Amino acid sequence: MVFASDILNGRSYATKRAEDGFFAALVRKVHLRREYNKTRNELASLSDRSLADLGISRGEITAISRKAVYGYQS
Repeated sequence: MVFASDILNGRSYATKRAEDGFFAALVRKVHLRREYNKTRNELASLSDRSLADLGISRGEITAISRKAVYGYQS
């Protein structure tokens, strides 16, 4: 729905939808980054013994966290 104020300000419905898309993408990225940080911090807080029980070395924490949240490993 286009409002009169949007028409007077030169903002169309398509422009508003594009902005919604941008902000929605930004919110998704922030959410993913928080999940990544939470996962990495939780794994980093484990003892070496606990990590060994899981079959994870301390050097793999970043890659495992990235794969768990973003779906890829670099």
